[in-house]
Amino acid sequence: MWRRLSRLRQRGAHGTDDWLEDFLHLSKQQTLLRFDTAGWRDRWSLHCDAEYGGSSTVELQQGEAEGEGTARFAGQTVTEIDSDNSSVSPETGKRAVYAGWAAMRTDVEGDGWDLKDFHGIRLRVRPDGRGYMLNLRTVGILGGEDVDIYQARMPPSPVLGDWCELRLPFSAFVLTSRGYVQHSQAMNLETLKEVGLLVADKQTAPFELEIAEVEAFRFEDEEAQPPRPRSA
Repeated sequence: MWRRLSRLRQRGAHGTDDWLEDFLHLSKQQTLLRFDTAGWRDRWSLHCDAEYGGSSTVELQQGEAEGEGTARFAGQTVTEIDSDNSSVSPETGKRAVYAGWAAMRTDVEGDGWDLKDFHGIRLRVRPDGRGYMLNLRTVGILGGEDVDIYQARMPPSPVLGDWCELRLPFSAFVLTSRGYVQHSQAMNLETLKEVGLLVADKQTAPFELEIAEVEAFRFEDEEAQPPRPRSA
């Protein structure tokens, strides 16, 4: 599901590897998030285990890619918890039980995204080798105040430091609650309310992921699309 953009520009659509062919025939895309508009940074909130007494750090700044608007999600994750000095956050009074994570997330403007006519999420990123996850929060299948959180792990990139394209079909997302996978349940694609990125790969190390585009994509060939998750 990864594509190295510089290589594909050189080889063209007909020069791609066979296993990628099903992922390259697109007829419809819709931009969901941009990082080149005024005030884009203000719509994002940042979170990490420091809110609960951990020691990780996180920041979100304008990226350095020349000629286009990008976002730089960066910081340091620390898996150790200092039980004597920092196990309780002075801001929240909450105790850290799991450390080594950082996240960025934003609410969807308006009534939410209606993506029922699309097959997945496309990201153009410059990866650093760390393990990231894409989170989607939707209105629950039953509606009302219920919300569901779906999570997809971004597979390791074949290259580091270069711009790549990653496509995550909706079938790759699993329903979670407090970080635990729940019974399979079809995602409500008619009302997506929040999107976010999370790094939580049990490493004490710096991280840096640069993001240029977040889009919804549609497969041109209906037979090429992966199956959507079934309801339990």
